[in-house]
Amino acid sequence: MYSKENQVDSRALKSLLKFDPFSGGRYEAESSGGLGDAEYKHAVQSGLLFSPNLITCDHGSAVKRLLLAKKQCRDRKFYTDLFIAGLASGRLDYRAGLPAYAIALNFPDHKFEPLDGGPYCRVCGLQKEGNSLARTDRNFDRFAAGGVIGASPLDIAFYLECHHLLSPVSPDDKSLKVMKAILDILREAPPGETAKKQVVKNVRKIPDFKASVEQVQMVLETLGYCSVLRAPKHKGYLHEFVNLGYAPRSSPRTDWRYPVDLWRGEFGLDNDAVDCWFGSYPLLD
Repeated sequence: MYSKENQVDSRALKSLLKFDPFSGGRYEAESSGGLGDAEYKHAVQSGLLFSPNLITCDHGSAVKRLLLAKKQCRDRKFYTDLFIAGLASGRLDYRAGLPAYAIALNFPDHKFEPLDGGPYCRVCGLQKEGNSLARTDRNFDRFAAGGVIGASPLDIAFYLECHHLLSPVSPDDKSLKVMKAILDILREAPPGETAKKQVVKNVRKIPDFKASVEQVQMVLETLGYCSVLRAPKHKGYLHEFVNLGYAPRSSPRTDWRYPVDLWRGEFGLDNDAVDCWFGSYPLLD
């Protein structure tokens, strides 16, 4: 997937970004705006697309896969360095490892525990059999959104596995200033403000940071997973693992993830969490 200095094949990346997750992993004819055979094969050989896209496994195998990816995690700064470095550089894939790492941090080894006698595990939300991982979809998330879209243990394991292919990167001052500006905007948010409207608008105005609304949402949700943004009774993944499928929501219609979905300006930032993740960067003090 990556060559020297974390470079990716530009032709294959173009093919990946043409991929439509809503097609269920299918590739339409080139005349319909999809990929031709040559482009598809090249992207697969480059490691950005996967064939087959969809793989399945049972609950136990999925849990083991995430626990193995968690065991292979590097030191915390590897993930924060890349996350920050991805802000001004526009390398969205650099940002996708930190949320996966934060979610996996307290993921427990466990056996299948049906919720209310149903088909899903109370602890992690997986089924006992037939859990699927759409690998190209999840890689598309990394390069197009810069965050966690799929949130099953299989998805989180895959994000980590891909992120571990990257070499360490130190963030430059430009990216550190973007990170500081994001934290300052959040600190200054008035009571009653959520992360979803004015905060997003303000973050998108930060110099040297070019991002869509969805990409800003991924950044803010990452800070939620890291417990930097959280509600008083919902402290985030730095403290405990929470099954995102059953996590509390601000409303049934929200498309924002726990716990940032429940954050308000009056809650401010969790300074202990800020120090835990970003305390080694003097510019962020």
